[in-house]
Amino acid sequence: MFKWVEDGVYEEVVEALPKISSIDSEIMKAKCEVAIEIEQLKTMIKEVKEEAMCSEREIKNWKRMIKCCLVCLGFIVIVIVVGMIMFGNTKEQKLVLGY
Repeated sequence: MFKWVEDGVYEEVVEALPKISSIDSEIMKAKCEVAIEIEQLKTMIKEVKEEAMCSEREIKNWKRMIKCCLVCLGFIVIVIVVGMIMFGNTKEQKLVLGY
């Protein structure tokens, strides 16, 4: 009786070996595909980080330029107002805002 069971188990194992082999090859193929995808994602992450750093630098530069322009604009307005007050003839000219 045990010999028959052993022969049956042996036959089952022999029949299962090709299936296991094909499953193993599929798993290896999937691992390779996943490894390729991981490398692509790492490359994309690196590129996105570089773009983010570049964009951050550009934003800082634009903020600096806006601040400089506002300071210059404020200085020009102050110079014009002070000039009109000091050198303007108030009897002949009036500062009219709007129409």
